Amino acid sequence: MGKRGWGIRGHFVGHFLSAAAKFHATDDPDDGMLRIVNDLVNGLAECARADGYLSAFPDTELDKLEAKEFHGVWAPYYTLHKIVQGLVDAHRYARNETALTLAMGMAHYIGRRFARLGRWNIDNILRPVRLNPLNEYGGLGDTLYSLYELTGDHDVLATAQLFDRDYFTGNLIRGVDMLEDLHANTHLPVMIAALHRCRVTGDDQYLAAAENGYDCLLGRTFANGSNSSRAEHYTLHYGVSDRAEHWGPYGDLSKSLTGGERILLRA
Repeated sequence: MGKRGWGIRGHFVGHFLSAAAKFHATDDPDDGMLRIVNDLVNGLAECARADGYLSAFPDTELDKLEAKEFHGVWAPYYTLHKIVQGLVDAHRYARNETALTLAMGMAHYIGRRFARLGRWNIDNILRPVRLNPLNEYGGLGDTLYSLYELTGDHDVLATAQLFDRDYFTGNLIRGVDMLEDLHANTHLPVMIAALHRCRVTGDDQYLAAAENGYDCLLGRTFANGSNSSRAEHYTLHYGVSDRAEHWGPYGDLSKSLTGGERILLRA
């Protein structure tokens, strides 16, 4: 459940579902993993609400984000991304149609939540620039672009585009290096989403955003793929720096953040 309460509860289910579905697609001669995928999806279907919401924590966690100060909440959209991605992978690699239905239910639920919010409230929720941001949302935009590819649903496309924020993606389009002090694991998936948006819409400015972001990473990347970190500049808590997951300045390779290699490999 996590030391902060509900937090990232349910997070592992999405990861496991993705892994099991991909395992089935590559090496599952007796379909044992396929049965696990199908059983897990059926269990998730029993947990899904009629309005599409599917999570191990109540939707009041999302209400806390919308209250603007994020008191007592821990990255709920980050966890929802893992669950929706797991469902997308269950459909893509294990041909489970229920998984696609559940993923679309969540996509429409998220879209409806944002549709009732004002512009500045949305911007506050989707501007994860604070220290180890509690409003981190992972690769949710990227996953929603996958759902749009699978279904052609333009409401899902519109929701995906909400996660491409001007403070980050817009500045990368303009060639501005925005990386220093930002939380790396939050923003690397947004670069990947920009690539995905270019692929599904043909809008080359999002390819430019990803390419410019990659150029910004070149001066912050070690030979093993890890990124520079601001770890040495900030207070330690439990032996870990407050800024361990935040990018350092361009050209500063004094400390290494190892959490982003897998995300970079996807790009």
